[in-house]
Amino acid sequence: MEDHVHGDSTIQGPSMAPKLQMLRGDSPGETYPLKFKTRIGRETDNDIAIVDPRISRYHFQISYEEGKWMLSDLGSVNGTSLNGLPVTVPQALTHGDQITIGETVLVFRDPTIEKDLPFDGSTTIHGRSDMELVTPRSTVSKRRLLWIVGGLVLILIVLIVGLILWLGRDANTASTTELSAETPQEFTILRTTPRPEQNLDLKYEEDFSDSFGGWDDAFGKTYTKQYGNNRYHIEITTNSLVVWGLANRLAQDFDLEVEATREDGDVSSTYGLIFRYVDHDNYYRFDVSSDGYFLLSKFQDGQWRTLADWQSSEAINQGQTAVNALKVSANGPEIILFANGQELTRVSDDAFQEGNFGFFASTFDDSHIWVSFDDLKLWAPPDQEIVQIPTPALTTIALAPAAKVAEQATLTPISAMSAATATPTLPPTTAPAETQTPTTAPQAEPVATATPTAEPVPLEAETPTPTPTSPVLPSFVSRDQPLARGEQALPGKIYFPLYDPARGAYDIYRANLNGSDRELVQAEASQPALNSEGTIIAYRSWKADERGLTSRPLDSQEKWIFVSFFEAASPAFSDDEQFFVFHSRQGGQTPALYRTFGTEHAVLRRESIPIQGEMVALTSDNRMVYRGCTGNSCGLVISNLDGSFPQQLTDYADDNVPSISPDEQTIAFMSNRAGNWDVYAIDIDGQNLRQLTDDPGNDGLPTWSPEGNFIAFVTSRDGEWAIWDMLPNGNQKRQLFSLRGSIDGIVQVDTAYSFGWLEERIIWSR
Repeated sequence: MEDHVHGDSTIQGPSMAPKLQMLRGDSPGETYPLKFKTRIGRETDNDIAIVDPRISRYHFQISYEEGKWMLSDLGSVNGTSLNGLPVTVPQALTHGDQITIGETVLVFRDPTIEKDLPFDGSTTIHGRSDMELVTPRSTVSKRRLLWIVGGLVLILIVLIVGLILWLGRDANTASTTELSAETPQEFTILRTTPRPEQNLDLKYEEDFSDSFGGWDDAFGKTYTKQYGNNRYHIEITTNSLVVWGLANRLAQDFDLEVEATREDGDVSSTYGLIFRYVDHDNYYRFDVSSDGYFLLSKFQDGQWRTLADWQSSEAINQGQTAVNALKVSANGPEIILFANGQELTRVSDDAFQEGNFGFFASTFDDSHIWVSFDDLKLWAPPDQEIVQIPTPALTTIALAPAAKVAEQATLTPISAMSAATATPTLPPTTAPAETQTPTTAPQAEPVATATPTAEPVPLEAETPTPTPTSPVLPSFVSRDQPLARGEQALPGKIYFPLYDPARGAYDIYRANLNGSDRELVQAEASQPALNSEGTIIAYRSWKADERGLTSRPLDSQEKWIFVSFFEAASPAFSDDEQFFVFHSRQGGQTPALYRTFGTEHAVLRRESIPIQGEMVALTSDNRMVYRGCTGNSCGLVISNLDGSFPQQLTDYADDNVPSISPDEQTIAFMSNRAGNWDVYAIDIDGQNLRQLTDDPGNDGLPTWSPEGNFIAFVTSRDGEWAIWDMLPNGNQKRQLFSLRGSIDGIVQVDTAYSFGWLEERIIWSR
């Protein structure tokens, strides 16, 4: 009698060790000895790790308790079944019980009852004989092997005879071979031969039966790609994301085909082939959806271009578990798309002549898709070599999260603001060329302003625990997406500051909402503001000979420095464009609110005391919304321009950068009240506070679309700064374009009065 060692040690003695045997799954027939506590799941640190994309990372557990072997589900997504019934509470196991997880079926075997139950087809899975399953080689008898071999020979003879008859019937017109797919929906899959006009050889194929075939397993918070059940699976559980797998081989002219099965998820999410992949910003993409649509597009220099717009086709199999054989024929500039043997479209494009190839899955508004891929094949001309591309360790996008101001998660209180010392971590970028011809406009003479005589009320905010920023996306994951079916390109332009760490300076750019046509608007400047017509820009100039607040028509280089104090920041136009409101530290380290009077300016006062505040926004009737204090409460404040009738809208001191909706009913702003910077909204009367974003990365600087139907914001999620948008209620978040640089940095010509992204703005203009 062997000893029983408690804890996680394996039970001693084979005659007493219960085990699990796989009846259906990645390794049919394989057995797994059990410990007194055995955890089973997808992750490799489980006691038993099983490759099945429908299995949770830590799926279920078997433990020995009070003389019984107990089965417990560990909160798995798809659940655990025991003999066909869901496991909601721990269940006692008996010999022969069947455990189903995902697509895997395991049987519990207790040698104390039967030393070895033969794996010969007598066991059933929920009423089905496991003769329907793959039988392990170790249990097949010699006689059975003879029958199998004999059957295979007979099948081979029948196939040869059939092939001879087929070729004899019509050798000239046999361009496709029809294969039946025995799926629940009885999908028809047509395989295509290489294009007849050119002799092609099969150069590469992969059936994913070997999990060490070179296609990497990868697991992230919102995606999975891995081998399973002789296929390769990609699953995504968030919106606006694409994940791909590549063969890591270089091909020029080819026919590329794969069989793709939609396992789960929204039918409007897409999957397909990616080819002539040069790098992360240059490749072709062939999309299909399980409701019968296809798209051909290219991503060139980080911008999407449509080659064949969304079209429906009866050739694409539709439904919940649609199976489609997808093919791309690329011969020089000619690209032809096929689905199930039928041509979908053909185009001519010579942007990319060669590159890597593979497949992908993609989500748009919906947040889930699961696709499996099988039988990938590539044919190429006989004289063309398919070169294997070296595959070092998984790479990530070079851009890293931008540094936070002073590496703090909170905004420094107004009464204690000082220079930030954080060093930006992004690699140097190309310095933009100066496109404006410097012109010296008459400068307004500085006017004397009263130094504040009252001590400012400190904005004493709680200091939340800093949270990490989002990890950088791996090189096989991207937020860059073509337009979804039925989606229209958003109108207007985004004006944004971008920090160049090589020069230690900001520049103002503008771009279309998809990131195209990016152009430099003003060098050595930041904090942009536009008039209501979008024809005049105001900004903070960091040039040594043009310090202060400046405005100019966008179609002219004629500049007006309307405030020459270098401490002045963040200008805002009045609705009638007759004056500006801004904040400045010219009276001391604490910012106060100012306005212009023609060519002069003066501090705004409430009851003869300067109004302390910053980052002001104006309504059409010239009420101010700004970060400030009333009494002992600090947060966002709204008041008349003369400071009268102040109302505290929020009560968290670090609420900042307010943006007023076009209908002036809602204020969007940024706050770190939940532990890191996110976008919030509140009604202009101070009611209905709601959080619109929630991500480990920093979200902020909200701006409304001209019609008020979207909010754009900057975010460092996914490890790089980008412009995203969303509906006013926070739904349908998506990336508009990557900034490909940082919006956060300290201007080196004036580190004392540079506060990084917390004093910046972006503007959505018509």
